[in-house]
Amino acid sequence: MFLNQLRINEFDSLINNFTQVKEWYFGDVFTYAIAQHYGFYTDIIDFTNDLDVALFFACCKYDKEKKKYVPLTEEDIKSNKYGLLFQRSDFDNTQCFLQNYDKRKFNPRIFPMDYQPFTKSDLFRRFTSINDPCFTGTDPAILPIGYQPFTRCNKQGGYFIHTKYGEDIQSKSNFKIFRFKHSTKLSNELYNKYKGGEKLFNYDVLDEISDLLEIIKTAKKFSNESFENTYMQLHGNLTKEEWRRTLKENEQVTIGETPYNLPKERIDAINKKWSIQKFIENEGLLPWIRKQFYK
Repeated sequence: MFLNQLRINEFDSLINNFTQVKEWYFGDVFTYAIAQHYGFYTDIIDFTNDLDVALFFACCKYDKEKKKYVPLTEEDIKSNKYGLLFQRSDFDNTQCFLQNYDKRKFNPRIFPMDYQPFTKSDLFRRFTSINDPCFTGTDPAILPIGYQPFTRCNKQGGYFIHTKYGEDIQSKSNFKIFRFKHSTKLSNELYNKYKGGEKLFNYDVLDEISDLLEIIKTAKKFSNESFENTYMQLHGNLTKEEWRRTLKENEQVTIGETPYNLPKERIDAINKKWSIQKFIENEGLLPWIRKQFYK
């Protein structure tokens, strides 16, 4: 877990070189969501409020060799006839809110007094504290990802839930499970609707540094800044020196050097390729706090 967090923090340092992150004014940049979209391991699970998006992921499979989603074949369906969808009510979010916060201290701009479910409020900032029960508790809230640089989280209607190591959400009583029968017709309809996933996934801007992303995903050396941030987040009962020694002995990790080299020319190339202004125009957005989406 500590090693994965080091890699995420190193990724965070990388993307903070770019104008798109430095000048992002739709709330905090949610590095976890961006990192997960580019293949990093995280402790969050994605959800959506769009049934067709959920069905796309349930009815199409990712081909690692082709590096893209493909429809299910008859052969695939023979070995796995049924798909599953997991649903959790946004009422659970409201309950988490009411059980953990003093209503006398509500900020009416953030916490509407009619107790609208969290998924219909702009609440991400309030629930990113490492000790916040609605973020890391027994039944954490499902929270909005919002619009993010370099990704199409908004096209997926993306939300997330923070999980604990070894946790099995399939065993949670507050999830409804729906089973449906697979068919190649349904799979192809969804595949075509989202152009094989093209409408749902990343802009290709960070493909310019895909080599650096792959280096970070398997990195064994990290900057002092990434180590300090990770220690603050996950130190547990160990001191900094104990963590350094443990990482070196068990994972052959060294601290004090960034695992990649990012020349100014590559920074400039990405800054030119993905414009915040163009993104705003395409999405029809107004600058404000973290944007989210619901139906």
